[in-house]
Amino acid sequence: MRIQAMIGAAVIGIGLAAIGQDDVVPPKQESTTRVRVSEGVMKGLLIKKVAPEYPREAREKHITGSVEMKAIISQEGDVQKLIILSGDPLLVHSAVEAAKQWKYKPYLQQGQPVEVETQIKVIFSGN
Repeated sequence: MRIQAMIGAAVIGIGLAAIGQDDVVPPKQESTTRVRVSEGVMKGLLIKKVAPEYPREAREKHITGSVEMKAIISQEGDVQKLIILSGDPLLVHSAVEAAKQWKYKPYLQQGQPVEVETQIKVIFSGN
């Protein structure tokens, strides 16, 4: 039993000695950090807001309200991805088409631009 333990220790020792410190690769870190930022803060960074085209059918039916979306904003301030959270189906397409064109100042964390997860609300009123 004692011999097996010594042999096992020797094998482990050889295995560890064979792997030098230069051979150890740190875990790959994600190149993009994404932070959650409130809709209010992101409104302050909005530099281009495209108004949605009010869908004819929605206007004829006097449908008003808002479409709320989760948005991923790139490090450059471009809308990359939108996920619908709520809103009338007749308004959704127009809201998405408008919001895809919005542009933000880059959000900085420790002086570096980072990707942002936030919410966007597009409001449709009967005016």
